[in-house]
Formats: sequence, structure tokens, C-alpha cells
Amino acid sequence: TGGVGASRADWHRDVTAVDVHVAGRFNALRREHQVMLGTDYNEAEQYSQIGGLASNHPIRNQSIYWPDFDSATVIPPWQNSPGWDNVTRQRQHGLYTYGRFQLQGPVKLILGGRHASFSATGTGWNAFPDPATGQCPTWATTCNAPSMRRYQNSNGIFTPYYALTWDVLPQWTGYVSMSRSFEDQSDSLDSNLQPLGPTRGQSWELGVKGSPFDGRLNTSLAFYRSVRDNYAVRVGRNDEFTPAGRSCCFDGSGEFLSQGIELEVSGALTPNWRINAGYSFDDNKTEYGDDQGKRYASYTPRHILRLWTSYRLPAAASAWRVGGGVQAQSGFFNSGTVGTWNPATGRFDGPSVAYEFNEPGRAVWNAFSEYRINRHWKAALNVNNVFDKRYYAVVGTTIGGNYFGPPRSVMLTVRGEM
Repeated sequence: TGGVGASRADWHRDVTAVDVHVAGRFNALRREHQVMLGTDYNEAEQYSQIGGLASNHPIRNQSIYWPDFDSATVIPPWQNSPGWDNVTRQRQHGLYTYGRFQLQGPVKLILGGRHASFSATGTGWNAFPDPATGQCPTWATTCNAPSMRRYQNSNGIFTPYYALTWDVLPQWTGYVSMSRSFEDQSDSLDSNLQPLGPTRGQSWELGVKGSPFDGRLNTSLAFYRSVRDNYAVRVGRNDEFTPAGRSCCFDGSGEFLSQGIELEVSGALTPNWRINAGYSFDDNKTEYGDDQGKRYASYTPRHILRLWTSYRLPAAASAWRVGGGVQAQSGFFNSGTVGTWNPATGRFDGPSVAYEFNEPGRAVWNAFSEYRINRHWKAALNVNNVFDKRYYAVVGTTIGGNYFGPPRSVMLTVRGEM
């Protein structure tokens, strides 16, 4: 469990966002309708530095077992030049519209869409000369020169949204909807050295929402299905094609499917008893190549159950409210391949072997109690992860991305309302 590596990373990000829209209502065919028209603009710039620490730095010799890790240890400011320096810029702007139209009686039609353009650039340097000596690090493949450039550009992308709702009963509404999405892939080139088009997604949802028991409960049940296609899949390499930031060769044969169910219930069963419950089932799989039929988002659980309830005690104890809940979920995993140690080179560039990190299913329990001191003040005690369960919230790869879930914590809160 000893540390084998450590790094320091600094980020600075600036975001500018503008959204201007107008909305209104109008009457047509003796029915009232709603419309919205707007435009938005978003620009983001991020500057980051990442670099390793010296081999004799004390933090490298600390245990990474979280109960023993010294969180007070602060990685010092840069003592050497950073190993990676990166500047990225993203810009997107678009026009969007939304309309809600009364068709006939309880039936409404919702139409919307966005016409947008997207561009992104990125430049990375992987080393700089040492300020003291002027010498480049011995490990650097380039020094004070770009080692990565990325260019992405998509224009005229239209993403529509359609929905139809039906007020089945005064407290129940059914709906069906469809939406589309896209993600730029213009930095991936096909065998003709032409930019690959964006990967596109299409989602459908069928559901019902209601507020039974005179509106004391809010409930929803939804079935969804989402398809993503034209995803960049590497089909070869072109060693004569070397422009930094663009890769060859890909085609758009990648396709993924995700479908499932989401159920939620929240509100008051009685004046003193409140609940908040939810269940989700997600079945996702790859629909191309050797991984046909395999779960592509294996790092997410297939089943998640959330349950929270609270109860105000009766009579003389009515100043007290007690409750608790649980989040239970099925297991998940992450898999891949990793290079083995090669004594000839002194690096992990030997034959690749497969790995799989599994996190079993779990249930994490929380509890709370609340006491109303008077009409203005109340105090609450929350205990999260009551049984101090040790688990991984996220599983990643052999080089990182594996994070423990938070241990047991206790928080006392006092609130006042004047």
C-alpha cells in the first residue's frame, strides 16, 4: 500500500456565458400557446500544469490507505518545471426555440430545438527548460515546443426535441418524448484523412407523472431508450500522417444502446410521515465489433435503490423528528489491459495483460434526528454511513481513478428563522 508515484496539478479556468431570450403567450384556434426564442454564447479557457514530484519527496513514502493518510501534508509549490502545460479553448453559440401548444382538450404538443456551432483548440507542451540551469529534463521528448495540438470544429448542428403530453386524469399526466444530441469528433480522421462527423445520440422516453393523495405525493415512472451511433472506432494507423492533435484512422462504426426504468415517489404519506424513494435500472451494451453485447458503462451499477423516510413523533414528543435511509446498488467493474514490467527497458512497456477491478454490491445507511427548540430555532444531527462501510465509490484503471467513498461522518446543525 505504499505510494509509488505522486504529482501536482494546478488549474485555472475562465468561463464567459451569455443567454438572451424572449418568451410569451398567444391565442390561436381558441387555445392558449406558449413560445420562447433565444440565443446563447459560451466561451471557456483553461490553463493547467501537471508534473511529478521528486523521487525523494516524503509524500511518495506515505501510506495511501485512507484511514492512515496524512491529509495535512501539503504538496509544495513547483520546485522543478512542470511536466505538462496545456491551454484549451472552447467556444459554442446557438439559436434555440421552444413551443408548448394546446392541441385538443388534455393533449399538448411540445416542440423545441437548437441550431449551434462548436469549436475547440488545445495546445500542450510537455516540458520546459529548468529555470536555474536552462537545461531540458532528460525524460522530455520535446522541450519548450508543442507536443500536442487539437482542433475541433462543427457547424450547423441542429438538435431537436419533441414531446406529447396527455392529462389522463386531473392528477395524472402521461408523456412521450424524443431528443437528439451530438459530440464533435473532427480531430479524428478517416482513411481518406477527412474529419469524422460528430457522434450522434437519439433518446426516447415514455412515462407518467402524478400527484395522488390530494397532491401530498409526487410520483413518476419512466421508461427510456437511448442510442448513440457514428462513434469513432480506430480501424488503422497512418505513420506518414503526423500533424499534432489529429489521429488517423477511424470510422464511425461505433454504436451503443442504453435502456432502463426510473421510478420515484416523494412526499407525505401522512401529516407526520414523509418518504423519498427511487429505483433505477440501467441496461447498456455495445453494439459493434468484438465487444458486441457487452456492457460498455460497466463502471456504473445496473440497479440503484434509494430510500429515505422521516417521522414526527406524536403528542408530547412532537418536537422531535427522526429518520434515516439507505442507498443500495448492485456491483460494478472496470476492465482493460496494462503493460507489464520490461527489465530490458526499465519501463512498463512489456506484453499487455488484462485486468478487471470489481466493486461488489453494497448498502450505505444514514440516520438523522431533529429537535425543534421553539418556533424560530431547530437543531439536527445527521450521521452518514452509520456503519462506517469501506467501499470504492468509483473504480478506474491501474494508474488512477479509484476513489474510496466517504467514511462515517457526524454533523450537528442549528438553524434559525426569524
